[in-house]
Amino acid sequence: MTEVPTLPPIGKQRVKWLAVRFGSTTGRVADIANPCDRRRCEARIEFESAYGRLWEAETRRGCPTVADYDVCIAQAAVGLDADEHFHWRELKRPARLRGNMSNLVDPFAVSWPMESFCTEPGLDTPRAMHVDVPDARKRYTALVWGAESETAKGVPAERRAQYDEAMQAEAEGVEVMREAVARHYGSASGDVSDIPQANRATASRHWRRCMALYNMRCEFEIQLTRIAIDEQREQDASDARERAAEESGELEETRIRDIAVHGFG
Repeated sequence: MTEVPTLPPIGKQRVKWLAVRFGSTTGRVADIANPCDRRRCEARIEFESAYGRLWEAETRRGCPTVADYDVCIAQAAVGLDADEHFHWRELKRPARLRGNMSNLVDPFAVSWPMESFCTEPGLDTPRAMHVDVPDARKRYTALVWGAESETAKGVPAERRAQYDEAMQAEAEGVEVMREAVARHYGSASGDVSDIPQANRATASRHWRRCMALYNMRCEFEIQLTRIAIDEQREQDASDARERAAEESGELEETRIRDIAVHGFG
């Protein structure tokens, strides 16, 4: 049986624990009062669920037989039970958890077991180790530089140069990641073509996993960014309503004073 990841998918107690961390008083996501925090919790759950799906896919790739896969699933069930018990205990004291979400809304603060370097090649065909900026990261960069459409075409002309530079930096960042992988698997130059033949399948497996994890982070990141933008817009609208109400009150006070002055003048 070949190497497989060790962390099982997200469990029910973990979902309840997340709901409480994001403000729920019942352990239900639907009961999170703040709509933006509720969306953040839903995005976090999807983020962790995506890891579970990747875990399952990698486990299947690493098991040559159904029996091997069944053994891995049984081992994962033990881990899931332990994880669920931990969260069940934590939920006995919800006040210390509620609203404490700060470290759950940073996509890049998470450390996953599958980030460890692979030691075996897996069973699928090796793939070329291309430098591909995830689509979610492209959309995020466009959004940050003013494109509400989340496309390069939507970036305002006056910000296009900064956007192009940012995208170049994103591509270079992925190149740095790939070079680190290449060096780990034996390339003295950091170039993929210099990875020893015996290590290329394992390097390919790890690169696929590395990019899948990066894409998950980027998807979570853009979801959080959209929520933050919507939250800020709502806050701006609320502030505008308050200013309008204050101005209306001031105008009414001025009108009353004018009437008083005119009446007693």
